[in-house]
Amino acid sequence: MGLPSAPADDRYQRFKSALKLAVKRGYLKSNSCGLAEIVRPDLTQERIMKTIAKVAKVSWDTLHLIVAHTPEKDRLKVILSVQSGLRGQEVIALKIYKKSQPLEGGIDFKKNIIYIRKAHKAGRTRGEYYIGTPKSTADIRNVPISPELSEALKTNWDDLPSIMKAEGFLFPFEHGTHLDPTNLRKRV
Repeated sequence: MGLPSAPADDRYQRFKSALKLAVKRGYLKSNSCGLAEIVRPDLTQERIMKTIAKVAKVSWDTLHLIVAHTPEKDRLKVILSVQSGLRGQEVIALKIYKKSQPLEGGIDFKKNIIYIRKAHKAGRTRGEYYIGTPKSTADIRNVPISPELSEALKTNWDDLPSIMKAEGFLFPFEHGTHLDPTNLRKRV
């Protein structure tokens, strides 16, 4: 069996520490690791190309098949995710935007923008979920959507019974609360 996979920097640091200990104990006269020049390649372009290659595997025909085979009541969620790039946890936490509560974010039907300020998160215990701030500041963003998608989402919202609109979630559970991500993933 080979060595467990570890980044090159980790292996170098372990080797450097071993040589330092060998010098300390008198097995070696000096530790030459301090003279080593570490060159780290810029992997930015390579990562971009790998991401493009992964995304390119999903063709438009495949996306159309996925949407066509999605249950009617969940189809709009899939279309929103595909067109906007929103993650499932963000779709679950998506509310209707209120000017009086800009920090809550949500979808603004007039401007055709989704303000991502909240996400569905797992709690400390199994089965505990809550709506909170995204993991990082990079996840807080404004996502433009097409007027057609915005209109479809508004129509869906307008057609919901008032009990389901109680907490303002765009895709609520029967009682107006946020969806369960596990249940949604299994269904869709």
